[in-house]
Amino acid sequence: MKNESVFQAHCVLEASIRSGDFDAVIAALRQMTAQDREAHAATLKHLESRLQAGRWERDGKAASWWGTQVSQEHLSAAGAALFFCGGSLERSEHWQYQDTLYPHLDLLEAAALRGLATELVSSRPVYFTVAQRLVCDGLSDRPGNDAYILGLMALPQLKKGAPSIFAAIDADPALLDGHLLRLFDVEGTSDLNMSGVEKYSFGNSWTFALLQLAKEGRLDRTELLDRCIGTLEKDWPQFRSGWFSRFHEQLAPTLDQMTGLSARYLALCHSRIPPTVALALNAVGALVKAGRVGCDDVLDALVPVMSSAVKGQVDAALKLLDAVVKNDPATAHRAAALAQRALAHEAGEVHKKVIARIAAWGCDEATPSDLAAMLPHVSALHRPALAMLVGVAAPASYQLPSVDTHLPIGVLAPLDPSRKLVPLNAIDELVQTIAYVFENEAAIDDFERALEALARLAPALKSAQERFLPVLKRGLKMLAADRDVAGALARMLGAVFDATLSFAALDTRSSNGDLKRRMADLTVFVTRHGGLAPLSSATHQRGFIDPLVLCERIEAHARAGAVSILDEQVRALLRLPAGQGAQALPRLQALAQTPFVQACRYALGDDVDMGDEPALFQAAARIRQPDQDDARVLLAFGDLGPDGAIAARYAWSVAAWAGPPPVPYIVLDVQPAASNPDPSLIAIRRHGIGDCRYFSWGESNLLYAASVLPSSLEAFFADGAYRIGRNIDWLEARWHDKAYLTPLMDPTVPVTPSAVKMIALALGAKEAGQLAVAVDAFVAVLLEERADATQIAQEMRWTLLSLIGKSARYAKSLASAARAHPSMPQRVIGMLCVVLDMGDVTPPKDTGALLELLLELSVSSALELPAGARSRIALLKLTGKGKAAQKELLARFP
Repeated sequence: MKNESVFQAHCVLEASIRSGDFDAVIAALRQMTAQDREAHAATLKHLESRLQAGRWERDGKAASWWGTQVSQEHLSAAGAALFFCGGSLERSEHWQYQDTLYPHLDLLEAAALRGLATELVSSRPVYFTVAQRLVCDGLSDRPGNDAYILGLMALPQLKKGAPSIFAAIDADPALLDGHLLRLFDVEGTSDLNMSGVEKYSFGNSWTFALLQLAKEGRLDRTELLDRCIGTLEKDWPQFRSGWFSRFHEQLAPTLDQMTGLSARYLALCHSRIPPTVALALNAVGALVKAGRVGCDDVLDALVPVMSSAVKGQVDAALKLLDAVVKNDPATAHRAAALAQRALAHEAGEVHKKVIARIAAWGCDEATPSDLAAMLPHVSALHRPALAMLVGVAAPASYQLPSVDTHLPIGVLAPLDPSRKLVPLNAIDELVQTIAYVFENEAAIDDFERALEALARLAPALKSAQERFLPVLKRGLKMLAADRDVAGALARMLGAVFDATLSFAALDTRSSNGDLKRRMADLTVFVTRHGGLAPLSSATHQRGFIDPLVLCERIEAHARAGAVSILDEQVRALLRLPAGQGAQALPRLQALAQTPFVQACRYALGDDVDMGDEPALFQAAARIRQPDQDDARVLLAFGDLGPDGAIAARYAWSVAAWAGPPPVPYIVLDVQPAASNPDPSLIAIRRHGIGDCRYFSWGESNLLYAASVLPSSLEAFFADGAYRIGRNIDWLEARWHDKAYLTPLMDPTVPVTPSAVKMIALALGAKEAGQLAVAVDAFVAVLLEERADATQIAQEMRWTLLSLIGKSARYAKSLASAARAHPSMPQRVIGMLCVVLDMGDVTPPKDTGALLELLLELSVSSALELPAGARSRIALLKLTGKGKAAQKELLARFP
């Protein structure tokens, strides 16, 4: 930022802002005409922007320009002035000062005041209560847009004295005139929708309110049912439509009401949303049982359901076919042909049910050839029955197609030449990379390349600013959206081109807090030493720094008289590869022996005297001995926390939330306990302070955090196991948690004990997207021989016996893994035998799913059970389907 002269007020309004006197600001505004106020808008906008930036500046320049430290009073005064002088954008951005602004709204032009409620909810739906106040006081027109309905929708979640739903209606009965019913028309956003509001609202529920209003006769129950069906017909995403499915159940429509809606229920069977299909099948089932719907119409509706991947839907559809055939035996052949579609389902139990029905119902002349074509897709256990049904011989097994089995074995070296980050030297390539990172924040390697290039090329880039204008403009949007990795890059871009960019408060308790600290340090560095690559810039994928390149940077910095701050030196140390870099020692020994150089030597295995800077040698200890204690550093500086001188220890246990029934959850204890270390002790602060976990939300944040200490991801994986283990049943949407698994796809990443536990937990997760990543990671680490399948199986058994995991989910994920590669079925069979070795402990109720998978894989792959497995499986005390699967398995492998 360039130096500016001391601020001089040019009018009474500016002088009032300078004194932070709100009343004086209002008095000055009242002395102006509307044209005068409008004329001040541009100047006030620049002034407020400068004050906002100065609030967080650490160099004192703002205080010298403003004459004093920028205070909240100054900001409030400037914001109030801009509210009355600016346009709709300024009014919506500054309504935070509503308590002081409201008495003076007469300063606005009539048209602006009439549209103020619409402006406010359009900018932020949470301004609904304010908009309602304006409407009820007759100051503003009622908004008619979707944002108004979103604000109404959010009412149960609003804080700061927001009224209850019933209080809001009592204050404004006109809400009952169609506005409440529009809740069924507005889908909402990922952050604000009916399902989300209901999930996180307690005691102020839309479900209760709408049902109560219907009970009181203030809303028509039939119209609510019609609106609910209409919403489900829109096929909104599953989470957003889920509330409407549940509300339909609460409405409890009568058989006569459902009869009138029968055509719509039949159509809902074609929905792509599983809960909607389940609702439709239940309704159609009731209608079929009562004879209120035609059999042909039901068969038409069930066509897509029979191809569903959701086992429960297929089961329900098969039961509906039973009812249809019972009501009209003439439909048997058509029902059999329809049931045949379900043979494509992955569950062997479905195959068994379908084959039994086709045998009972018979089939027309064309069906047998179609059934024969399905033989390769049917479970090996039930294939003989289907073959007998169609009169052909069934092969003993169907192997997966052969593929190239050559795979990289072992852990690839992090400094392998193939993993080097190619520096960005061309301006166009740099611009393209910045633009790519803005839209793909998970591309951390490209983020590092762009950071390094911006710092190293800074002097030459200033003359090419026009070529960066598109990404500069886009960068401002990244900052406005509070994007973390993209916002960090935008700040660096702004520093290169002298743009004024404000920093949010630096929260060093989280991984993105350290990212913000790093960017604050680098933006200062680039303004002072542009033309030099920062010490902490990665040279290889995953954040690693080549020790020889670090030597070159140290030498270049020394020649330029540049000194990086302590935090930057610590970050560079933490990115050195553990156990490598001995070839750099002679070069380091020849440099001026600063504390940083000595710490680098110690990290690479040299014997040096300990200095008086614990942060450097704590970091060096993590590279010298990543997962072990360092006695010398401990003696010199003491125990500062986990992953300082003493490597972190992790203890896992299970507790339970009060029921009924009790809900088990995973507990992680990290030792030695973290106190409140200096922010420069970055490796220690990864473990958080007190109850605060270090790793932040957001996929890009997590992937960046994995690059902070790439030689040791045990802390990262421990946090991943903790997070995933406490959300196995998807109690809350945490889409980013899959980022904990992503590093395991990289062949340079060792599979640590915490990674093993995380994989075992993730393979039993409910969320399909996260489960898919877990299966991919699991297959990768086994095929590349980076993990022991037996250890993962033992963790899975611990998870099952702790009642955190579910056997049915493990059966699904392991079946998917078995299909990934010809060698995987044998691995999975061995793992299942370990998981099922439960001794005399009573196994979980759904253990039968694992036995069925073991039986299926053994038969389809023509593989024998490992020695001793049969006797251990015979000890399992099972009932129901589990006992039947156990009996068949023991019979096949005597």
